[in-house]
Amino acid sequence: MTVPDDMRTDRNAGFPLLFSALTGAWVLLSALPILFRDKASIHLMINRFHSPAADTFFAVITNLGDGWTIVALVLLLLLVSYRAALEMAVANILTGIASQVLKKAVFPDIVRPSKFFENMGQLHTVAGVQLYGYQSFPSGHSATVFTTCTVMSFLWGSTRNQAGFWILAVLVAFSRVYLSEHFLQDACGGSVLGYLIGIGTSLAFRRRANAAPEGHWLHRSLIRRRTRA
Repeated sequence: MTVPDDMRTDRNAGFPLLFSALTGAWVLLSALPILFRDKASIHLMINRFHSPAADTFFAVITNLGDGWTIVALVLLLLLVSYRAALEMAVANILTGIASQVLKKAVFPDIVRPSKFFENMGQLHTVAGVQLYGYQSFPSGHSATVFTTCTVMSFLWGSTRNQAGFWILAVLVAFSRVYLSEHFLQDACGGSVLGYLIGIGTSLAFRRRANAAPEGHWLHRSLIRRRTRA
């Protein structure tokens, strides 16, 4: 059994310039308000815009930044390429460690919106979404999804794919603000963290994979025992 050509990782794909440029634009646009207004007023401004459809959409899509989703993705990638699965796993493990260190050791006392606005009755919240109070910076879901989509942009880096991965990453990152799990600056910081770790990991794997011969295990998968010439 072989993997279709459009699912194969591209060993010769270039640096994901479009994804990187779009990520830079997202970080810039989300950082600009932070320079001129306090995080509370920014959050309340965003929080005013909501609807039942948006509540459902963001409550669902936010799960794509969850750790268990990444575990499922890594297992799926084993069917495509051991290199892709390992690259994705390593990148997200590094992101998880970095995110937790920042949350719990560097910025442990930064509160989340639910705690910040506690007893003020100003927040629109979504039923069924559990809100936490502390360890707000950076947003772990934002970091995870940007790591994942950065790696995916290296592995399947067509222009259309890069644009699609970026849209997905931004939607998940923004969902954390919409759901009042994080402030905008938390999502912005998580996005930067995830992108940088994704880039660093993918560049390291690119050098290793390109140096490996065609028959190397990195280029195989659970359903593709041998790489076609």
